[in-house]
Amino acid sequence: MQFPESQKYTSFVTPDAQYEFLKVSFGICNSPAIFQRFINDVFRDHIQKGEVLTYMDDLIIVAKDMCEGLSRLRNVLKTAEEYGLKIQWKKCQFLKNSIEYLGHHIEFNQIRPAKAKIEAVLRVPKQET
Repeated sequence: MQFPESQKYTSFVTPDAQYEFLKVSFGICNSPAIFQRFINDVFRDHIQKGEVLTYMDDLIIVAKDMCEGLSRLRNVLKTAEEYGLKIQWKKCQFLKNSIEYLGHHIEFNQIRPAKAKIEAVLRVPKQET
């Protein structure tokens, strides 16, 4: 994501030179909100149709079956390509019936805490007083 008109506001000086960020840096306090807004704008049509859920750079494509899933995946990948988004294929999972997402286990019409989260709560020492 680049916002050339805002580069001057990211300027910092070192003993050697003055620098400006060319892309949004996640060290800037509003960066996550700006990035989320950008992602929502890119995938707006898919979101409004109930086809995609977004959280930062994580997308879930919702589908009833394999055929619908492949069709929606094709459309989402086309949109990502149109906006020049790069996909980290190693981090992707495709055509899953269940997933772990943001600390939750999601499967069909169920959302429950992920097993690791439940285990973490169970490991908390019991209060003695």
